[in-house]
Amino acid sequence: MKKLISKILVIMALAVMAMPLTSNAGFQANKGGKSYTTSDTIFANDLFIGIRNMEKEGGTLGLTAKIQTSSYLEEGDGNGLDCHMAKNTEWGTAAMLATSIYGEVPAEASKSISGNDSGIFQMADSSCELVSGFFSSATSNMMSTIKNADPRYYDSYTDSKTSKPGDAMNETAVWKGANGWSFQYSDGDPMFCRNYSSKLFGFFNHDGAIHGYNGGGITIYTSARAVVVCGAGL
Repeated sequence: MKKLISKILVIMALAVMAMPLTSNAGFQANKGGKSYTTSDTIFANDLFIGIRNMEKEGGTLGLTAKIQTSSYLEEGDGNGLDCHMAKNTEWGTAAMLATSIYGEVPAEASKSISGNDSGIFQMADSSCELVSGFFSSATSNMMSTIKNADPRYYDSYTDSKTSKPGDAMNETAVWKGANGWSFQYSDGDPMFCRNYSSKLFGFFNHDGAIHGYNGGGITIYTSARAVVVCGAGL
């Protein structure tokens, strides 16, 4: 019998604000928390590795995990936690929860999808949130580490017409004022960004480079989110 694994989207956003070729990034431990910043150029690979390393000794979670550098799985029996960059389906699942009778769609970043402090924050801000989801034929070096990691850490798409259960893209493309874009494959923009133009169900293709850009007259910065999975043997 399969063990029940509960997935918890923690209030742990990796806030990234940058000019082209330069970025300032930090792991935010909680709403309004302090961040460690760096001026290094950051790509999707760096976000993925940094979030996985939150389990390592000296990392944000205070654990002592040893992370393999190819699969990015934890060595040994695991510590019961798995911290990773949010997948496209995990963002979509949270968005769907917000529209159910158990949640509410946040009107601003300071509000959670459940209307209280136990909910997920920062899902209605002005940034574009990079998620671990991409087209399988992509060859971009900006996300090659993610693609080579264990499949549990990403959503892979084979075409630009078929969405995945839980990703809240095609069927919900215009919900709650979202942009309604269809996702078209491009090797230059193989990844997905969510929350485009401050809409919960918004999405568009992204190159995986962390930078600010002007979208509709508004400068939108890229961020990413950590997800913690709790369960035996992780």
